[in-house]
Amino acid sequence: MTTRNSRRIAAALVLMLVLTLLAAYEGPGRAAPAVPTEAPAAEHTSEPEPELTPGPEPTPEPLPRYADGEASLQIPSGPLAISEITTTNGDLVELVNVSGQDVLLSDYYLSDKNTDRLKLRLPEDVLAPGAFYVVEGLSLSVKGDRLWLSDARETVLDYARIENVPPGGSYGRIRSEAGWFYFSSPSLGEENAGGLRRVSEEPTASVASGAYDGVTDGLTIELQGSGTIYYTLDGQKPDMESAVYTGPIRLTGTTVVRAVSVEPDAVPSRVATYNYFLNEGHALPIVAFSADDYDAWFSHYSGHNRFGEYAGTAALYREGEEVFNLDCGLQLKGFSAVLDPMKKNFGFFFRGRYGDGDLEDCDLFDNGVTSYSSLLLRAGQDHHAAIIRNEVMQELCLAGSSVLPAQHGVYCVVYMNGHYKGIYSLKENMNDHFFGDLYGVSPESVTTLRVRADVEKCEELQEIFDLGEHADMTDPENYARFCELIDIDNYIDYILFEGFSGNTDLLENVRYFKSPEIDQRWRLAFFDLDCAFYEFYGGMRCVFESYAKPSHEITFMSRNLIHNAQFRDRLLSRYAQLLRGVLSPEYVTATMARLANEIEPEVTRDRVSNGISRDYWDHMMDQLYRFGTIDYTRATIEALRQDLDMSREEVERYFGEWL
Repeated sequence: MTTRNSRRIAAALVLMLVLTLLAAYEGPGRAAPAVPTEAPAAEHTSEPEPELTPGPEPTPEPLPRYADGEASLQIPSGPLAISEITTTNGDLVELVNVSGQDVLLSDYYLSDKNTDRLKLRLPEDVLAPGAFYVVEGLSLSVKGDRLWLSDARETVLDYARIENVPPGGSYGRIRSEAGWFYFSSPSLGEENAGGLRRVSEEPTASVASGAYDGVTDGLTIELQGSGTIYYTLDGQKPDMESAVYTGPIRLTGTTVVRAVSVEPDAVPSRVATYNYFLNEGHALPIVAFSADDYDAWFSHYSGHNRFGEYAGTAALYREGEEVFNLDCGLQLKGFSAVLDPMKKNFGFFFRGRYGDGDLEDCDLFDNGVTSYSSLLLRAGQDHHAAIIRNEVMQELCLAGSSVLPAQHGVYCVVYMNGHYKGIYSLKENMNDHFFGDLYGVSPESVTTLRVRADVEKCEELQEIFDLGEHADMTDPENYARFCELIDIDNYIDYILFEGFSGNTDLLENVRYFKSPEIDQRWRLAFFDLDCAFYEFYGGMRCVFESYAKPSHEITFMSRNLIHNAQFRDRLLSRYAQLLRGVLSPEYVTATMARLANEIEPEVTRDRVSNGISRDYWDHMMDQLYRFGTIDYTRATIEALRQDLDMSREEVERYFGEWL
């Protein structure tokens, strides 16, 4: 044997010994160094797979694989690794220092987008060997998402595919084990243990969710699934203490069937929810919400605190068929949550922590928007009276203004854990996503302010208020500056639609928004018109006088701006145009009649469920129709004449045809 060959053999033996020692080493919180293996691209994504740092030769044993065949990565050699991912209480990613040295976290980045690996820089903290660090700030979906850990050169150090994590659980690694595991509950800050490789398959039902009328002998439902199936019939989340499915379930009335499957060597499945409405005969679409813990939710609903979010599932049915069925969180919304014991507004929030994240591919309002991070179910303060006041004004605004945002909505009946709750309006939630979709900009670029304290802290809005209230608006430079700060056409439409409605509760119902991706100007949004059309001679007074509950900045700015001839002409010309169109008596009356006819088949049952006479609704509708008359049009013109100190010639020039 030659000396050269002897040296080669000796070097190989030394290398094998080193690798053996490294594989056997387990420090506190450290996994055995494993081989980062580049995963083949999955067919279902267009994003390239990560380019991993060079490492030792691949392990001869095959790695665990995802459902579509993509190989799962072992724990990399360091210095950082992804240890656990959960969305149970916020979107959290636990990292662990798998090296033998301190690590400066700010040298590394996390991202849920492979095209932007430097999305979230880690903080200026030092992580000791074996120590854990929990990162927040990313929006993740437990149903399906990806996560990259990179250095400043965008070199991928670790990578995770998040798949089908059960709500309340987590996804992570176990020390010295290749691949990924599912856990029934998170263990952030501690070693992961007790994980399983699979999630049980959701149970399926033999009969589709939906409305079934003309059912005389009940409805028989069979559940199918592997393992043991546990179920409930009251809409609450089933667990392993719930009833065990042993055979067909016969339903004799409206019921929510929720089921979970538990297979051997797998964590429990996500909860499957099936809503069955038997012989209800509803003319409106049906929205069903089931709270996982109904007692806790109903106690909250019945109280006087509107803050808090409760897990559950929401579904929509049109013409008896399911449109969507999605896990979400439920919150009470608006001051009615505090004031009104009978019927409260609430919202659905589609977050990754509950399962699928955003509601996708669903054009609910026929307006081209197909993705929703949240939705509102609105009863409003008018629910005991005419019901339709808010929707009348929002429909008029949607039809008549291209510059003033208003919410689309559809009337529906609501069931909560199988209990009928009456007529609501399912609406878009006027948040950053709403404005982003409306203007075609990113939601992250939108700033939305509605809370009085936030408005008062905004220096830009305070400059607008100060200029609009106190500056000499006959000076063209002052008016030009005002128009640079706020969209003047949006402002004019806002005060005209609010003024026409005679809204007596404007004080807290002003919402401002802006996005630099549109321009640098602020705009107003049109919402919450439950107190419209109550005072026949109140039209226009809510925006030009300190009337009822006014928004003083709107009143003071409007009364100052009318001294500018350009603004005055635009305002009066625009109102004359609206009176010939969507604010004409004919159009207003037709809109009121259309919405009233839409809900009329459900009104009697809604009134009975809330202890109100059906005759009272008829009476309130008679009162409402008075605001769709030429007399009301003339009343608003007279209010303008007085508040703007209009001359007879001015009145004739703009509004002569209605006098």
